Amino acid sequence: MQPPAIIFVHVPKAAGTTLHRIIEKHYPRQTVYSTNPSLLNPEASIEHFKQLPLEQRAQIRILKGHLPYGLHDYLPGPSTYFTLLREPVDRVVSFYYYVRQSTRHYLHEQVLARDLTLQQYIESCITTSNDNFQTRLISGVHHEALYGRCTPAMLDTAKRHLQEHFSVVGLSEQFDATLLMLKHAFQWRDLFYVRQNVNTDRPMLPNIPSATIDLIREHNQLDIELYQFVKQHFEDRLRQAGPEFAQELAAFRAANQRRQPWLRIDWQMREQVRRSQDLALLAHTTHQVPLPLLQIYWFLRQVSLRAWLHPRASK
Repeated sequence: MQPPAIIFVHVPKAAGTTLHRIIEKHYPRQTVYSTNPSLLNPEASIEHFKQLPLEQRAQIRILKGHLPYGLHDYLPGPSTYFTLLREPVDRVVSFYYYVRQSTRHYLHEQVLARDLTLQQYIESCITTSNDNFQTRLISGVHHEALYGRCTPAMLDTAKRHLQEHFSVVGLSEQFDATLLMLKHAFQWRDLFYVRQNVNTDRPMLPNIPSATIDLIREHNQLDIELYQFVKQHFEDRLRQAGPEFAQELAAFRAANQRRQPWLRIDWQMREQVRRSQDLALLAHTTHQVPLPLLQIYWFLRQVSLRAWLHPRASK
């Protein structure tokens, strides 16, 4: 019997980009559907998924992206969800600075053209991503509720979905522990990673005016409560896992750290291949990665270094 399809609800700026790369190491590309290969129009890619022929949707084993709860209705077989949440204020701040820096993001030109500060960006109500967006995604309401119109009922629905339909609910602040939970839930083996899409050019929360922090909290009251709910359950789960899990976590972190120099090479080659494939998908061309890069990449995969990167003992 085929295992349930897995749906990853990627909350923007909650360590999802790194997790995407880990997921893609475990499943054939033809069985993975990402609903936002381009940030230029993420909603269009969700609609594209819904319109796929039934037989094509039946082949999907991993559905992932900035998508809301509810897309399991478009998969013909059984499915389960997982997600990672992030502390809401920190997530909104990170999202703002990412928008300013990423020319591919659909909000980039608007924010730069108006030269919005963080406070002005929140006050503008320019995107529901600043308005209890984690609650919106998990409840399944998404953009259907107008800005400022999220309700306590949505929060209750989000909590119920997490308890009834999500195999793993992790925290971006506890990324490694979440990875091990995913490993046990879905029998993943190759968890080693290099952090992706990390925004280092942003101020930390203590350096942001308190009035701005208070404004973000005001716009994300439901997300704050949802995050605390998930954090409590996550910490309870860690305690229940006992010392064996703590030892496994420490061993994984040490092994991942030792592999960082070589993992960076491996992940850079993977990223070149992935970007080439995404460009081909978006442009409907036969765009290819330059041959020398592919040759280097496949050489690294075949030499003994690969065996060192992913020893059987770590699996």
